Amino acid sequence: METLPSGTPAHLARSEGASRGLIVIPDVWGLRPLFTEMCDDLAARTGWSVGSFEPFPGRDLPNEGEPDAGPARFAVLPELTDDRL
Repeated sequence: METLPSGTPAHLARSEGASRGLIVIPDVWGLRPLFTEMCDDLAARTGWSVGSFEPFPGRDLPNEGEPDAGPARFAVLPELTDDRL
């Protein structure tokens, strides 16, 4: 796991000599092994550098499976802006 200059947690699967890159945008549940493994797999299969990031940096939100987790996470979606990342 890496941290972007903004403080946002991120994962970057670097491919040596990559001439292309891809950003994988996580779903409402945020950056987790599903997305880090996806980045690693895509980088290995394509030779691209592939990254993903935590869409809710610094937020204390309920996790998947907790009561009302979905509505709580969906409620903050309108607050997401590019400059927060």
